[in-house]
Amino acid sequence: MKKYFDEAKETMPLEERQGYYGDKIREIVNYAYEKSPFIKKHFDAVGLKPGEINGPEDLPKAPIIKKEKIREAHKAFPPFGDLIAVPQEELQRIYVSPGPIYDPEGKGEIRLKESKALHAVGFRPGDRVMVTFSYHLVPAGLLFLMMQGASVMSSL
Repeated sequence: MKKYFDEAKETMPLEERQGYYGDKIREIVNYAYEKSPFIKKHFDAVGLKPGEINGPEDLPKAPIIKKEKIREAHKAFPPFGDLIAVPQEELQRIYVSPGPIYDPEGKGEIRLKESKALHAVGFRPGDRVMVTFSYHLVPAGLLFLMMQGASVMSSL
């Protein structure tokens, strides 16, 4: 059985890991601020610049965005509000969540990150998983499908 999903990252020294997390957080925050008018507007409303978020310890500075604000953005700028940060043709999947809120999923690492999370809690290819989430079963079930070779059963 494979012990690590990504051995180099999972075994890196703490100081190096903290630097890695800081780099990733800065990258994500800068990208969101530059590409999503919604995020830029909410940062600007509280006087926060992306350069002020440099690591996990700075995340509490970011504004809390309530679901109602997301709904309002979706109504004002259908179908994704002014939240979307990639061209629509690059979307891999779109979830429609209760609300309704359209939750676009881009190509690339999103699915990989979910797989890492599942690996971290012990799931491996070939495992059988019963999805018993009581919320939005489709994305929850699809999350488990990312485990290559896993059998998935859904329970309502």
